Amino acid sequence: MPAPGQSQVRCEGCGAIFDVTGIEPGSTFSCEACAATVTVPVPGPRTAPAARRPRPATRRSARPAPGSGRPSVSPIKLLVLLGAVAVVGIVAVVILVNRGGATPPQSESGTLAADAGAAPPAERPKADPAALRARYDELRTTALASGHADDWFALAAWCEDQGYEADQNRAEKLYKYIIHQVDPDHAGARRKLGYTRYEGELEKYAELKWLTDAEMKLVREAEEKARRHADRLDADPWYKAAESLVMEMRADKYLRPFDFEFTRYQPFLIAKQKMNPSTDAFKARILGEMLQAAAADFAETFKELGLKPLAEVQFRGAASVLPIVYFEDRLSFDRYHLSMGQEIPKGAAAYFMPSTNRIVYFEGEGEGSEKFNLNKMVHELVHQLVWFYTPSRTHCQLHFFQEGIAEFFSGTSRKAYTNEGGERSYEYTFREKLPQRMKHLKWAKQNHWFPYEELLQIPDKRALDAACQRKAGENEDERAACGALFYAQAWSLFYFLWHHKDGEYRPNLCRYVGLELDGKTGLRYFREAFDGVNLREVGRQWRVFVNSTGPFLGDV
Repeated sequence: MPAPGQSQVRCEGCGAIFDVTGIEPGSTFSCEACAATVTVPVPGPRTAPAARRPRPATRRSARPAPGSGRPSVSPIKLLVLLGAVAVVGIVAVVILVNRGGATPPQSESGTLAADAGAAPPAERPKADPAALRARYDELRTTALASGHADDWFALAAWCEDQGYEADQNRAEKLYKYIIHQVDPDHAGARRKLGYTRYEGELEKYAELKWLTDAEMKLVREAEEKARRHADRLDADPWYKAAESLVMEMRADKYLRPFDFEFTRYQPFLIAKQKMNPSTDAFKARILGEMLQAAAADFAETFKELGLKPLAEVQFRGAASVLPIVYFEDRLSFDRYHLSMGQEIPKGAAAYFMPSTNRIVYFEGEGEGSEKFNLNKMVHELVHQLVWFYTPSRTHCQLHFFQEGIAEFFSGTSRKAYTNEGGERSYEYTFREKLPQRMKHLKWAKQNHWFPYEELLQIPDKRALDAACQRKAGENEDERAACGALFYAQAWSLFYFLWHHKDGEYRPNLCRYVGLELDGKTGLRYFREAFDGVNLREVGRQWRVFVNSTGPFLGDV
């Protein structure tokens, strides 16, 4: 009931009640709740009903016009929420649009507007809850009866138009219901949820239609990455050869059971076993940087031989790619070889296999997160480099040459620093002393020393084993020590020829390396490289150089 002296009028459209005290009878105004025209009553025996403004037709998506019996619905009249609802997710090849089991959102019991204690906005009159509920039920009944996306959209837009939080949440649910259950391609609902229609090159391969801004960014990045990859395949012969090798290694039935991540550090392709996402990339980077530094040092050491950059060295008609298979632990390393029917000695942590061009390696003991053994890794790398720099692609150089030059470079140390990107990196030094080999040289006191003439005539491992049996008899420990002495002597002869008297024999050593890389191997070519040099005197100086009483072994 109105207060004494107060005049009221009810909106015939939505039932809202307005205070019209002091307003001239017969004048009209628009209802802010439903936009109907309300007339201030003229005193008399009967109040004329309020005139209603015809409702405009709701804008519909591109579908056949509904039947004439369909009731019309009101458009969005008030403020639409600024911003779209951000949909978090990963870009899929096909945007999911059907989620089974969803049902149209139901209204809660009670008012459709605000909670009981919530105050309505100051600029709008308090709407009648019963009228709002009736309007909601009317729109929902129409949508259920027709099943048309536009009718559901009209209901969602009406809920959003109420301006209250509860209705906004209900509107969002209705928009999602439309794209998941009614019309996945409904433009209005998609835009309300923050989607933009996508049109790009990937549409040739996938049905990508509507994406959020975050998804759109990922798609653009994927497009750019694919474009760069295609450009590199066209322009970079080494990259093309590396990609071909990746496909070959992925198809390898012995490697397939292991999960590898491939990274490129030209000329190296590192297949790193995935074990720990937080450290895998770091380990691959540190290994790649070390391999590049060692290869550069090898080329610089023998620069007078005119060695080509490895990327220019052809292998099977393509640019040379040096593959590294990097297992995380000994267990995986052994599983790989058992699957091939091979047995690797317990002490072996890495090897180079010419038949596949690969260094196969597992992470050993060491410091920090990158536990690979520097000396062993560089040793095997030099075997790989020698093989690639030998035009005949043979692996038949003298055993002394193969192991001596590999040991010579494997004297490796490093110093940590922080690079420009704030990442930990290392500076490497190669061709240093090898304390473990220097200790083996002490065994020479037992008269098992290999004279250089004998050292340079041992062609392979089998011949070395036979020589050690002659020197040490059947004692397995002494035979093993004899084999270690051979490696120590091969290293020390290279080290001596490089450093003696500030490099007196260095040119002769480089000449000898060049002959071996040309396939000219053996004592004959060693003598040719040292033409004019008294080799007996060289042998005597070398023995003094490595004698435990001399400066070379003084710190052992």
